[in-house]
Amino acid sequence: MVVATVNGIDITALDVMMELSWAAQMLTMEYIELFPYDTEFDFDKPFRGEETFGRVLLEEAVRFAAHVKLYYDFAAMHDIPWEESGFQHPVVEVVTVIVSDPEMFAQFESYMPDDTTYIYIEKAEELLERLLAGEDFSELVEIYGEEPGMANFPEGYTFVRGDMVLPFEEATLELEVGEISGLVFTDFGLEFGTHVGIHIIKRVEPNPENLMSELPEDSDEELLGAKHILIRTSALTPESRMFEAVYAAFDAKWGASNIDFLETLNDIPLGG
Repeated sequence: MVVATVNGIDITALDVMMELSWAAQMLTMEYIELFPYDTEFDFDKPFRGEETFGRVLLEEAVRFAAHVKLYYDFAAMHDIPWEESGFQHPVVEVVTVIVSDPEMFAQFESYMPDDTTYIYIEKAEELLERLLAGEDFSELVEIYGEEPGMANFPEGYTFVRGDMVLPFEEATLELEVGEISGLVFTDFGLEFGTHVGIHIIKRVEPNPENLMSELPEDSDEELLGAKHILIRTSALTPESRMFEAVYAAFDAKWGASNIDFLETLNDIPLGG
């Protein structure tokens, strides 16, 4: 039974049923916020405006199915082999092939999102210039620092090797007490990108009472002291930006949002 179409491609009830669990995962938190005392989904409850939760769930499942159809249609036209693998969703496998083929990816390159990390680097460079011109480090930490922990350690962190991420540790070791570093970058990987931390570090005298790690009394570990201004950026890695370009192109160019819902969609049973 055909329940929707996208760019002239049929989406069947079976296609939608296969995507219902994904759609439910996407909507679960929104449902809990609206109906915190429900122990299970009530498909007949008004959910978004006049639409019931069941209808919204079906439409979300159709959108998942539409993406699958469009990606596989593209794969068939370009002889891209695909099969179920370790990916969370086989669409990711098709996109991975596109990204790894420079000639194929050329169709998507214009959809690459901007890399805005440089904006935050300029901000950090301005702060560094102000510090080197003599402005008070602690005052600028309070105004611009994005590290919540610094509020609890106004004198700075006291730590030993291994307590901090390696770039932070290495930069501290290169400084004399009272000296200020240049820009120091740390990365924290995410599924679709990277949180980039830009640090300006000032080495300070360590305070054993603020030690971050518990050490044996007879430990000879060198204590290090540092305070820092942290600027967090949310940046996509180059590979992630390529993935985003493919997803954006399918939405805009191949019409993944151009879905026609048919009356037969209401015939799909829910909650059975």
